[in-house]
Amino acid sequence: GNQKPLLSSAGEVTIAELTTGSFFGETALVFDIGRTCSVKTSEKSLFLTIDRTDFRNFLRICHTIEATLTTSIKKRMVSKLSSLGIPFLTGIPEEMLTSLATSVSIQEVPMDH
Repeated sequence: GNQKPLLSSAGEVTIAELTTGSFFGETALVFDIGRTCSVKTSEKSLFLTIDRTDFRNFLRICHTIEATLTTSIKKRMVSKLSSLGIPFLTGIPEEMLTSLATSVSIQEVPMDH
């Protein structure tokens, strides 16, 4: 069914509407961080979950999955930044944003840097 990941702060803001076969939560697993959103469903749904340890073990066996997930995360991040009106990304066509997303790297910055 359609799932709607939501920001869970002061109100509910729809970030995306997902369809059958979609996935979410990969950012927290790949980058070892807390969840970046919560999920609310609009209809009965079935979810498969995996804990961080099992996920890491899975990636050791299937190396290509990590690259696919990282590309997906980068595309979502660039798309979200573009939708927020970040000046650098304003007016760039969607196909160029996709190309940009595959070229950027994700850097973790420690707190207070």
